Amino acid sequence: MKYINPVSTEGYEELIKKCTKGLGKARWINNTNRKEQLIVGGRVGARKLRAESCPAVVKWDYLNKNRYVQPLFDKQNPELIKDLELLVNKYYPSVQYNSFTINRNGLMLPHKDKGNRDSSFIIGLGEYTGGRLAVDTLGKENTEDSTADYRYFDIKQRGFLFDGCNNLHKVEPFTGTRYTLVAYYI
Repeated sequence: MKYINPVSTEGYEELIKKCTKGLGKARWINNTNRKEQLIVGGRVGARKLRAESCPAVVKWDYLNKNRYVQPLFDKQNPELIKDLELLVNKYYPSVQYNSFTINRNGLMLPHKDKGNRDSSFIIGLGEYTGGRLAVDTLGKENTEDSTADYRYFDIKQRGFLFDGCNNLHKVEPFTGTRYTLVAYYI
């Protein structure tokens, strides 16, 4: 787990603002298949994980035998996708990825990412307070939130690498509009 700095600051703030503005104007797609189980009053129930819609922008569909797919979100927001890819490729060139996910106001419960290899890159965009990324430092052996030893990382406009596949992670409560771009390798 570590913060990574952009390789250059020239044009960085302007691109961050452009991406944030683009995310605010994007045509969002409801993501209805992502749910988490919550235990409420001793009963297990399903509750929608996100406060608002949250598309998964997957550049490489590993479920379909590694064939390239262009998600609907990409087709509907091509300039935004180019800007987000430019943000990662130009300012964080050491980040290896073939997929990325964009979250809007994602209230993520403790989870581990399935299928990711190596580190995941994440950066927060938008106007929000709170919303730090909480990563469990215990690693692979820990699967229970109640025993987690979380460290909190402020990812607002800051690149961060972490092992989302082997470490429980969640989002601290926040106010405002919070977007995250997560780039990872499947």
